[in-house]
Amino acid sequence: PVGNTYTITEVDQEGWKQTSTNPSAITIVAGMDQQNVNFGNFKNVTINVTKDVVGIDGVTDVTDSAEFKSLLNNADAKTIAEGTTATYKVEDPGTYSVTESVNTDYDYIGCFLGDNEFTNYSVESGQTYNVVCKNKQKPATLIVSKNVIDSENNDDGVFSEDEFDVVLGEETKQIADKAGGKVKAEFDNLQPGDYTFTETPKDGYIFEGCTNNGEVALGSNKTAEVTCTNRIIDPILQIEKSNDKTGIDLYAGNEVTYTITVTAPDDKAEGTYVLNDVIVSDIAP
Repeated sequence: PVGNTYTITEVDQEGWKQTSTNPSAITIVAGMDQQNVNFGNFKNVTINVTKDVVGIDGVTDVTDSAEFKSLLNNADAKTIAEGTTATYKVEDPGTYSVTESVNTDYDYIGCFLGDNEFTNYSVESGQTYNVVCKNKQKPATLIVSKNVIDSENNDDGVFSEDEFDVVLGEETKQIADKAGGKVKAEFDNLQPGDYTFTETPKDGYIFEGCTNNGEVALGSNKTAEVTCTNRIIDPILQIEKSNDKTGIDLYAGNEVTYTITVTAPDDKAEGTYVLNDVIVSDIAP
């Protein structure tokens, strides 16, 4: 009817947002043909963010459980890791960037949609974007030290000038527990991951093992310090003394020949022991 005034609105629909203001009230006049009473709508956009970690070479794909924080337009931090997804629901049109918080243990490569970084990206209504944030691991370091104990498992004041070989992969280094200080083996620039190192057996010692049985998990940009312990095998000397006049009466001026026999008997219970700089002295009768 002419003269009536009408207000036109839109009923909200889940998953959509009205981006325009409501049209002004319309008063009907004779012969009116009102066009372009329009509404703007934007359907929610979904941005899924996942994580991809590569090795220290920047290329090799690795498995890494570390957690990172993704950011949408430098806000709304969410946890992401390999195998997990952070989802953002975008209700407004515009440009968006996905980045992540600084993690000093990794080199940040960027967050990508395909081959392009998702930076100042103009999203389209109703679309889903799968963004991958990439990081490069930093080298890890393994430090191995030596602890020498005596047969009574005492550590204080027990040292050895001997050096022991530690093998990691194809690399061999020496460790020692000397009176002047410990000699440590440092394996650096390692690709993060699980490692097993071994120690070469050495005569004179019983190998008591290393921290975690020589197995160590190295994280990105992390340094692990482990200790290998060796117990000194107490050396054995057997000394026998005899003479060629046993059971014979002797008088002043007689000559007697003494024989001193020194042996190092086997110690089958302990292992091979080592004797150094042995001096045997005899006291004349």
